[in-house]
Amino acid sequence: ARVGADGSRSGAGSRRAQEPGKVVRRVSGQLGAYSFQIPTLLDFADKKFIQNHCFVLRGLERLAADSGGDGTSMVRVDFLAASKLGDPDVNGTVYLDSVDYRLRRAVMRMSRIPNSLRDISSVRVTTTFEDFVPGMPMISLVRGITDMHALPNKLFRIVSRTEQQTVTNLIFVKQRPDSALRPPQ
Repeated sequence: ARVGADGSRSGAGSRRAQEPGKVVRRVSGQLGAYSFQIPTLLDFADKKFIQNHCFVLRGLERLAADSGGDGTSMVRVDFLAASKLGDPDVNGTVYLDSVDYRLRRAVMRMSRIPNSLRDISSVRVTTTFEDFVPGMPMISLVRGITDMHALPNKLFRIVSRTEQQTVTNLIFVKQRPDSALRPPQ
């Protein structure tokens, strides 16, 4: 089995927020491949997400450069999937800009591993958000790490797998969301 991170679900009107307990999906056409649906700003703000997670405000935290930060203070909020969810969901931490509370970073892990992925011990994903348009944070970088159970009877074994996705191009299907705010040229 293989799990990859899916941070490609974005765009106004292109999708609904994900359902609680539906973060693991089989990848069609790829035997044994699954994707971990990464929550976006739309998901974090969704009523169902809020109702199915516990939140704890941890206060200000300074993220050092070696952990992907730039040394500025950010507001840390931890969240934990409700135990009533029978299927895997997401636990993690979001970091908000301490000045304007925009989403800057999220560190997430699967709340539990489904039985169909018994070779996997953990899945963690870190997402970085940037404003490609002023005031509109979007995922700019995704780094996923899948840890495997080390099985002694295997001749060759993968202990950990890392996947990184970076936004290299952004195309608006319609006009830019901030076009009404810019002066005419």
